[in-house]
Amino acid sequence: MLEGQEAAALLSNRAAAHAVLGRWEDAAADAQAAVTLQPRHTKAHHRLGSAHLQLGRFGAAVAACRAGTTAAAANSDRAAEAVFRQLLDRVSAAASLAGSSAAFDGRTLHVRCAGEEAWLCLPAPYDALLDAPEAVSAEEAAELLRLADAPEGHAQVARATHAAELVRRATAQGGVRPLSFRSLRDALAAARDGDRIILQEGHHNVGGLVGSVDVRVLIRGEGAPGATVVEQRGNAPLLSISCPAVVQNLVLDLCGFRECVRVQGGPRPPPLLEGCSLRCSGDHAVVCVSDAAPMLRRCDISARRAGLLAQDTARPTLHGCTLRGCEEQGVRAMGRAVVQLERCAFTALGAEGVVAMDDATVRLLHCSLRACKGPACDASGQARLELRHCSLADCAGGVFLWDAAAAAIHDSQLAGGPHHALLADQHTEPRLQGCAVRGDILVLGPDSEAQLRSPDLRNVFLRADAAATLPPESGCFKFEADRFSRKQ
Repeated sequence: MLEGQEAAALLSNRAAAHAVLGRWEDAAADAQAAVTLQPRHTKAHHRLGSAHLQLGRFGAAVAACRAGTTAAAANSDRAAEAVFRQLLDRVSAAASLAGSSAAFDGRTLHVRCAGEEAWLCLPAPYDALLDAPEAVSAEEAAELLRLADAPEGHAQVARATHAAELVRRATAQGGVRPLSFRSLRDALAAARDGDRIILQEGHHNVGGLVGSVDVRVLIRGEGAPGATVVEQRGNAPLLSISCPAVVQNLVLDLCGFRECVRVQGGPRPPPLLEGCSLRCSGDHAVVCVSDAAPMLRRCDISARRAGLLAQDTARPTLHGCTLRGCEEQGVRAMGRAVVQLERCAFTALGAEGVVAMDDATVRLLHCSLRACKGPACDASGQARLELRHCSLADCAGGVFLWDAAAAAIHDSQLAGGPHHALLADQHTEPRLQGCAVRGDILVLGPDSEAQLRSPDLRNVFLRADAAATLPPESGCFKFEADRFSRKQ
């Protein structure tokens, strides 16, 4: 019989073979046996974490990553430590999308409400019980706990109760210092990988500076939706996210001439913004640059300019979001960005619902676009639109294509409003199949309109109440020479 190192290597290799065949339970069992025999076998830890991830056992996957990191450190193997960080990022992303916070197994950092001082960019009031620089001694902790049990009417009961709860939580995590902070920015500066930052119900700020989220953390607001607000009064993004963080249940409100949230990415798994309200009174609400690929789920977005601006090779995904009241577009995609929109609602926009420029691609699935002062969708340059099961109505127009843009529209409803339901320039490529089109269409390419009316494509064309006109050179249709703001 094989023992020790040889048996562990055999079991680890067999776990890898099971993984290739998709036998994740067997892979987990063999990898677990391998690490039991050889606790410093980093490959076995990695295969165990990967198997648990595939099985949706996120807590066990995190535990395997932590054990593997410890083993790699004991082996002085920095390359293996980096591999485990990557696996932990993947576990965190998958767990968050599944509604689990198991990957955030670090400390809990509490941020106190700044109250009426929030709009002045001031932190929460100083509290000697919570903000003393030195650690809380055992005697002080005992006194806090005693005061928390004092009868009502004691002058320090409220503060002592809060401090005592923090002492209890900190003690349970291996320390006695209450992890309480006066602002979100202070908490972010102190955060470590896997920590949770909990914002007390009420109003907060980041001190007029950028709230940099550059470590994997969970940021969550307490209370009902809309009860926890982070305000920014200044010309800097409220949050700048560059790691697979999770932001939940917050109102992020920026009053200034920068975007509310900036996401800049790389090869790491994407960050998640969930159940948030994103507001910006002077610029775009969300800007995605470089390779950023954030997921926005069930968010409400409004802005002075566009709700979402995707640039470079960004790949944002919006699911179940509402974009309303933006004075420009709901979504603007530029460069080689790819934007995925699923079950999103666009309403009451000052210009187009969706604009795709340059070589960008925008895909819409089960989306509704209503009450846009420009066309529901507009593409120019080499951009591409893909619509499936979408509804476009009560806008200035339906789908407008310019230059060499293309649109593939399937099983959707298009209505024209005062302008055309479909307006396609000479070199564009409109493709419709199974669509209901109400209003005039104008397709300038040779034989394109006849092709769209082919019975094989199952399109239905209905007349509008009034003839469509070409859009005027005014309002959101005014030509702008600046390529960063033009639509045509």
